[in-house]
Amino acid sequence: MKRNDNLERNIYNLLKNPYIVQVAYDLNSRDLDEINQCSLKDEEITQYVYDNVLDNYYKDGFSSFICYWRFLFLLEDFNKQLNN
Repeated sequence: MKRNDNLERNIYNLLKNPYIVQVAYDLNSRDLDEINQCSLKDEEITQYVYDNVLDNYYKDGFSSFICYWRFLFLLEDFNKQLNN
């Protein structure tokens, strides 16, 4: 089972109706350079990133509280537009 599956299951166990958002972001140039220097095959890159790069980034809780509020208001506005 993947790590994300465990995290998601724990969230659903704690909250009645969670809203889960996955955010993709670019790796910083230092990490990209490190990956490129390894000359890995495409199928090896993902495992290399999991094993050697992801610890350089926050896995959860990286967004500030104000970002969540902005996102909440964005969703509310979106829902209003859909209902009109």
